[in-house]
Amino acid sequence: MQMNEPVKVTIDLEKIARNLRTPDGLSAGVESAHSFLRYAGFRSDGDGTWIGTRQQLRRFNPGEIVSVETMGAFAET
Repeated sequence: MQMNEPVKVTIDLEKIARNLRTPDGLSAGVESAHSFLRYAGFRSDGDGTWIGTRQQLRRFNPGEIVSVETMGAFAET
């Protein structure tokens, strides 16, 4: 398993939103979760899943990742 291996990930956006905080200390919304994912190097696949690499998965807390599917060595990330 390569750390730069492309993966298709189903993510619990509500959990990420609850774990992110606004400057006021409040839970962020789902749009903030989308922004976090883009900042972390993921891109939306348009079907509710996100494309990234195994290495990028280490940014998540336990329970935020629902499923991970290997895409193969030639997938575009």
